[in-house]
Amino acid sequence: MRAELGSPMHDLHYTGPERVMVAAVGTRPLGPNNLSMFSFFWFFTRTFDSHPMPHQLEGFKLASTSGIRSRFMLFAILIALCVGILSQFWALISIPYRLGALHEMSRVPIIYGAEPWTQLQKWLAHPLAPDYWALGFTGIGLLFALFLMLMRMKFFWFPFHPAAYATVCGSWAVNYIWFSLGIVWVLKLLLLKYGGRNAHRKAMPFFLGLILGQFTVGSLWTILGMVFNIPTYGIWP
Repeated sequence: MRAELGSPMHDLHYTGPERVMVAAVGTRPLGPNNLSMFSFFWFFTRTFDSHPMPHQLEGFKLASTSGIRSRFMLFAILIALCVGILSQFWALISIPYRLGALHEMSRVPIIYGAEPWTQLQKWLAHPLAPDYWALGFTGIGLLFALFLMLMRMKFFWFPFHPAAYATVCGSWAVNYIWFSLGIVWVLKLLLLKYGGRNAHRKAMPFFLGLILGQFTVGSLWTILGMVFNIPTYGIWP
């Protein structure tokens, strides 16, 4: 999705295998053991925006372009992975005890922590029958995505992409970035139409600089807030 569409987010909410299987056969044939196992993997299958692969592959591509050895990048990613996992567990345990999980923290960890077990309780207490309507619409979406893919393979001029169809339908982040993506799409269209490929390549550093500037400023505001213990502007809604 990142390679084909270029979207900065690759989240697909509530499309994990547990949702598909429950809709296909219901909860009774799956049994309590399988339903409990699904709940333990809810942190990963809830939105699919936790995939590290897009970021890792982009890191290797940047390393290759700038002349950095792939082995060095591999060790850097592994170190970041270990440090990130340990520091995240420490933060999620330490901060709620120090500040209070319900009053001084974001509500997101509380919601995410309770979601899988609330869902599991509903599955066990009130078993669900197969959802044939959901399966039917899933089949329609599959057929339409295949149609878009075949059209793009057959006709070069066809403007609609199956990855964009999936992202717009299931991505929460698109609610916040659709206008920015629309502006970029229009600007890219104008550059390619009136300036050609050379104008597009010359303009790329400018737009990359805008992205880098936004995240740099947003990071600095966050760091200042942590250092001086004051609320600051946040770039994430």
